[in-house]
Amino acid sequence: GLLRVGMIVRGPGVLQGQCIDAPVSTLDLASTFFDYADASAQLTQHGRSLKPMLDGKPETRDFAYSEWELSSGRVGVALSLRTVRTKTDKMTLDLKSGAGELYDLEDDPHEMENRFDDPAYSARRKELTEMIYARPDDAGPVSAAVGTA
Repeated sequence: GLLRVGMIVRGPGVLQGQCIDAPVSTLDLASTFFDYADASAQLTQHGRSLKPMLDGKPETRDFAYSEWELSSGRVGVALSLRTVRTKTDKMTLDLKSGAGELYDLEDDPHEMENRFDDPAYSARRKELTEMIYARPDDAGPVSAAVGTA
C-alpha cells in the first residue's frame, strides 16, 4: 500500500505484452493462484482473481485494498494501516489513530503532496474512507503477531 510495485506474470493462457493499469493488490494473488490451479480456498479470500485480466478479458475494478499491521516493537507505535487505491486516488488510513495520507494520482503521481487534511478533498476522503470500512468484518490479522512485525 505504500509503494507502487510492478508485477510480471508468465504462464499458460497469460497473454504476452499486455500492461494492465487496473487497481490490483497483493490480496488478489491468493485468489489468482487458486483460480489457475482450479482449487478451492479453505479460508475466505478478500482479493479477486486476476486471471480474467491476465487472460485478456476486459474487467473493470473501481478500487483495490491493501492492509498492514505493525506492532509497537516494529516502529515504536502500533499501526493498523488500511489502503484503498483507485485509478485516480490512493488513501492510507491508520485505524488506531485516524491519521492518514491521501494522494491525487492524476495531479500528483509521485505522491508528494498529502491531501488528507485538505478541505478541497474532504468529499473524496469521505468516499475513500467508506470504501475502507466496507471491508468484511474478518479482514485483518487472524492470529497472534509473529516476531516484531
